[in-house]
Amino acid sequence: MSVTSLETSRNTQRSNKIACTIAILLRLAFGLLFLWTGIAKILDSSGFFRNVLDYHIVPIEAAQIATVLLPWTEFVLGVCLISGTMRLGAWLTASLLLTIFIAAQISVLARGLHVDCGCHITSHPDPVSYWTVLRTSLMLCLTSVGLAHEFFRPSDDSRPPYH
Repeated sequence: MSVTSLETSRNTQRSNKIACTIAILLRLAFGLLFLWTGIAKILDSSGFFRNVLDYHIVPIEAAQIATVLLPWTEFVLGVCLISGTMRLGAWLTASLLLTIFIAAQISVLARGLHVDCGCHITSHPDPVSYWTVLRTSLMLCLTSVGLAHEFFRPSDDSRPPYH
């Protein structure tokens, strides 16, 4: 093996390690975030129900279903991301949830409604604004990085789940 190809191989390995480290950190950060927001919504289901209704997007029956399903979806999503279970599906689900949330926030802004985002990221009210749309869009971009990492990585079942 030539010196150049050996150096290229080392650089590739180093790049792969860096990419895997970034992917793990993103997965853990988003796992904790979805776990946190899911638990917060589960514990405050009546407040979350009011948040869903305040968006004026779905009828009351759909809001009731969303109030039950969304927090538990976020909770399970957080567990999957933290544990490294079903990573591709978890990243797809995270991207889908964030895309829907961005569309809902844009809808609220376009209609001139003054609504709390219902994110449950902080303990204080967080009204829907261009900032919340930007924040959620940045989160979507970062989940896309995690999704791309899982989608394009070589399939090697012998790797540990945190790789």
